[in-house]
Amino acid sequence: VELEIPNTEKRVEEIKALIQAVLAENKAENASIKIKKINLKKRDQDNRWGTIVTDVGEDLLGKEKYHVKMVGYSVHPAPQVFIYTSLSVSKDNKKFADELKGIIDEFLETKEMKNKVKGDSYTVVIYGKGNKKLN
Repeated sequence: VELEIPNTEKRVEEIKALIQAVLAENKAENASIKIKKINLKKRDQDNRWGTIVTDVGEDLLGKEKYHVKMVGYSVHPAPQVFIYTSLSVSKDNKKFADELKGIIDEFLETKEMKNKVKGDSYTVVIYGKGNKKLN
């Protein structure tokens, strides 16, 4: 039996005992019990940023002028948006990466996106060919 519970839950042993009792009633007392504690705030943040990055990707991936091949994200330890481009590393492309970051920041400041970002501080990291950082 696998169970996810909030990391704030204090009654872990009580919950395990209840599960064991139910398993015993159903003649399955040999079943193992795995309890995983989860951070609900981080899970919510992860879900929100998944949607946010999808929106960012839809806006960038279809436009050749941005040279975006792929987008990704992480919320650990804090939200980060990863933009992978087909650009080589050069002074001009580093400048372009800064402009692209500005476009993304501007998009995330729109009213609709602000409701999704919910005040999270985030970073945007833009990569060129060979996964070399451009900004």
